[in-house]
Amino acid sequence: MLKRQHLTDVDIGALLDATTHAGIRTLPYARFFDAKEEQERREDERRARDGTPGIGIVFETRPDGLHIVDVIPDAPAEQAGVRPDDLVVAMNDTSVVGIDAADLTKLAKGDAGVPLKLTVQRGPSHAMLSFAPVRTILKPHPATAKRLAGDVLYTRLSSFPEPAVGAYIDAVQAARRAGPPVQGVILDLRINGGGALNAAIGITALYAGRDRTA
Repeated sequence: MLKRQHLTDVDIGALLDATTHAGIRTLPYARFFDAKEEQERREDERRARDGTPGIGIVFETRPDGLHIVDVIPDAPAEQAGVRPDDLVVAMNDTSVVGIDAADLTKLAKGDAGVPLKLTVQRGPSHAMLSFAPVRTILKPHPATAKRLAGDVLYTRLSSFPEPAVGAYIDAVQAARRAGPPVQGVILDLRINGGGALNAAIGITALYAGRDRTA
C-alpha cells in the first residue's frame, strides 16, 4: 500500500529495518541486527577472541547516564586512573548523554596506539575529570585470581568462553602457589558476559561436584 499510495518511492527494506530497530530498542535485553550490523558483530567477536584495540573498560547505560561498571586490571584505563562507577559524560569531547548504543560503540572504537579521551564525573561531589588512556591490543583473560587479607583467594570470571575451566584452574593454582595455604575462595561473577554453557557447567562442577550439575 505504501509503494502504491506514497507520493515518493519507499525503500521497504530500510523502512522495516528502521521500524524494527525502534521497536526492539524499547526492550531492555534485546537488540536487532540488520545484515551489515550482524557482519560487524561477527567481526567484533573474532577480534575479541584474537585481541582487539581498547582501553579496558566495561560500560552500561543506566537511567542517570553511562556508567563504567568494570575496569580490567592493568589495562590502559586502570593505569590512567579510571575507576568503576565513574559516570562518562563525553568521549573525545563528544557528549554521550542519551547517545544510541550503536553510535556509542562507533565512538569508542579506534586503533591501537590512539588515545580515547574520557570526561567523567566522580563521586557525590560530581568532580569532573579527564583521562586519555591509549588503546592497546587487549586479549581476553576471563579468569583472574589474587590473594586478600587472611589468605582468602578472590577469583573472578568475566565471561564463559570454551577454555574458561582451564584458564580458571591455572589462575587459581598460580595464586595458591604464591603464598601459604588458602583459607577460603570467593568466586565473583558480577558483570559476567556469559558464553558457552559447557564452560559454565564446568566451573559450577569445580565447586558443587559433577553429580550436582545436571
